[in-house]
Amino acid sequence: MRYLQTLMHAGSSRLAVHNVNSTLRVLVLGAGGQVGRELTRSLAPLGEVVALGRADCDLTELAELPEIVRRVAPDVLVNAAAYTAVDRAES
Repeated sequence: MRYLQTLMHAGSSRLAVHNVNSTLRVLVLGAGGQVGRELTRSLAPLGEVVALGRADCDLTELAELPEIVRRVAPDVLVNAAAYTAVDRAES
C-alpha cells in the first residue's frame, strides 16, 4: 500500500514527503471517543490501525503504556484521549 511518509529533518522546520511502498501501522489511543473513532476510520486507508480505548489502555496507568507501545510496535502513535468532565477538570 502506498502512503506518504513525512520526515522531520533534524534542526530544520522543513518537511520532506516521500512515497513509500509499505504498510503503515498506526496506534490510536482514545479510540472510544468521538475524535478517536473518526481518526480510526480516516487513517484506515494508510494501513493497519490498532485502535485502543480506555478499557484496553487506561492512560491514568502510565506504567502500562511502554509495554503496549512495545507490543504494537507502531510507526505512528496518535493520542486522541481526552478528559471531558470539564467541571471536574477545572477544580
